[in-house]
Amino acid sequence: MLKYKRVASQYEVPKKIGKKILINEKSIALFRKENKIFAIQNSCPHQGGDLAHGYVKDGKVVCPLHGWMFYLETGAFTHNESMNLKTYPLKIINEEVYIGLEDE
Repeated sequence: MLKYKRVASQYEVPKKIGKKILINEKSIALFRKENKIFAIQNSCPHQGGDLAHGYVKDGKVVCPLHGWMFYLETGAFTHNESMNLKTYPLKIINEEVYIGLEDE
């Protein structure tokens, strides 16, 4: 069962870069694409690059280390869909961002 936890105001999520959050020792990156916000794992599977320090381009986050790109909506790597990032469900309630996490 998912539990939703408030992680930020929607206005705290920048437009072209990410916002790093830590929840239950998990590093998660929040990104904005137009007026939607997405949450993905913060570590690039290639060499562990901090994706929150990457930038958003055409609906994808670009890893700051080597330029690997992942779709914000699905977490899929643009060149090999078997290398997906974990994505997290979000809700916006009264301009606050809530992330859904599995009950642990």
